Amino acid sequence: EVLPGLLAMETPGHTPGHISLQLSSKGENLFIGGDVLVHPIVSFARPQWHWRADCDVTEGAATRMRTLDMLSTDNLRFLGFHLPWPGLGRVEKQATAYKWSSEV
Repeated sequence: EVLPGLLAMETPGHTPGHISLQLSSKGENLFIGGDVLVHPIVSFARPQWHWRADCDVTEGAATRMRTLDMLSTDNLRFLGFHLPWPGLGRVEKQATAYKWSSEV
């Protein structure tokens, strides 16, 4: 915990030292994922696929799987930098994949 209500979490693979932040206030939570999930369809439907932009493709895929599981299990709001504007939504588990739904 960096400050009360602000948790830094390691989300390695895309870049060395990549982190994401979880902001909590008054019972609300927001997971700010940076580059952990970069495509609104493929990152969710096929998180195990390797991305050319990942510095460590194996670790990147494992991080995406862990992150998606956490987001869907905990029903966290997610802010992703490469997702369609405004990049804010939720993740739902669907059989062996996930789906991102925008909150716009």
